[in-house]
Amino acid sequence: IGIIKFSVSRGLILEDLPADAEIKKGDLIISSGLGGIFPSGIPVAIVDSVAPNDGDILKKVTLLPTVDFYKIDEMYVLLRGR
Repeated sequence: IGIIKFSVSRGLILEDLPADAEIKKGDLIISSGLGGIFPSGIPVAIVDSVAPNDGDILKKVTLLPTVDFYKIDEMYVLLRGR
């Protein structure tokens, strides 16, 4: 379990993934549903590269989105209720 974040300079990054996690290029990343906002099982991204951070307990994982955002005609935005 990790957290996906977007950076303009780095793209999609899977953060907080333990160094001993079994993950490899080509793996499919799906939503867990643990945050209570997004349902579980939604395909989010595919692993593009995995690199250990020297001396760190976490891995650096870059991802490719499962959706080509330039080809989307419609999209729903989910907002957290108050």
